Parts: sequence; C-alpha cells; structure tokens
Amino acid sequence: MESWSIAKQTGLYFAVLSLTLLPIAYLTEWMEHSVTGFLIYFGIFVAIFVIIWVAQYFFWKNKISRFNSKIEKP
Repeated sequence: MESWSIAKQTGLYFAVLSLTLLPIAYLTEWMEHSVTGFLIYFGIFVAIFVIIWVAQYFFWKNKISRFNSKIEKP
C-alpha cells in the first residue's frame, strides 16, 4: 500500500513474517523448546531482519537518487 508510511509497511511485514516463521521454527525444532530458546531465536530473527532492512533501504535510496539525478540532467 503506497499510501502507508514506511514504518507501517515494515511493521505489518515484520508481524506477518514473525507470526509465520516463529511457529515453523518451533515445530521444526530450529529453536530450543523453552522461553530462553524462544528469546534467543527471536533476538537473532530481529537482528537479521534489521540488518537486511537497513541494507535494502540504503541500497534503494542510493539507486533512486542516481536515477533521479539522471532524469534532472538536460
């Protein structure tokens, strides 16, 4: 939804991804079946999500800036 803010889009994407992957990780035993195991898995999940999100954000920001600079040249 282009009318939504980037924060709202990211938040919804994170929620859907979390609600999908966390049960799968639990059922496939990718995490220890304890509160500690859940917290460790979720922490790693959040860290990877943030790293990928920031990398993609700056990649596309740079790419769009270069594209816009080419458009502005006569």
